[in-house]
Amino acid sequence: VAQCAIDASLFLLSNSAEEERMVGVEHLRIYISSVSHDLREYREKVCTILSQLGHETITIGDAVVEGSSPLKKCLDEITSCDLYIGIFAWRYGEIPDKNNPERKSIAELEYRQAGLSSLPRLIFLLDAKIPWPPAVMDAMTGDGERGLLIAAFREELGKIPGTSFFTSSQELTMLVSVAVVRMARTIERQRATAQATQEAQKLAAHVQRIPSPPLALPANFIARPDALE
Repeated sequence: VAQCAIDASLFLLSNSAEEERMVGVEHLRIYISSVSHDLREYREKVCTILSQLGHETITIGDAVVEGSSPLKKCLDEITSCDLYIGIFAWRYGEIPDKNNPERKSIAELEYRQAGLSSLPRLIFLLDAKIPWPPAVMDAMTGDGERGLLIAAFREELGKIPGTSFFTSSQELTMLVSVAVVRMARTIERQRATAQATQEAQKLAAHVQRIPSPPLALPANFIARPDALE
């Protein structure tokens, strides 16, 4: 039953994608945040479907280039994006030593930067009931203070309204796709409203600068004294 529901959702989504191209729904630059050595297959599938929808995706692999600071490059990329997507399982990720007094991972710093940049944030967490390989769980490997850091981060993210939980890469792809289609439409409406407001303000300012024409009065006009008071 669950598989049929996912297949049906993907079918409807494919129709929505074609509809978007026809009506010109906003296409976005999207930052995909996740621990670099975790959920690779999941990220690739998400990037593929978002590309098919016409969006540009940026991941940590795209952001980090030789000779640059990974953290600085990632945070700079986020400020140039329209939307942030966070995908997390049970790894907290690398904690940079430099310029990181609070000792947060790159993944968490990306999430914080997106908030500071006023980007909409969509969060997707692996369902806690799904069995997961111990080799990629901090609680089993001892990383991230034996799993305490990712547990605290997940707890915070799980309380955010709209956070979704996935059980497979296919379900994640479906959830992300539907959420991004909706968000693209919301962003499009917001931009249209902002543009209309800006144009109205420019028109009002232009009208105020236009001098009023002199009042044409008949040659024999004599003003009443009380009208001059």
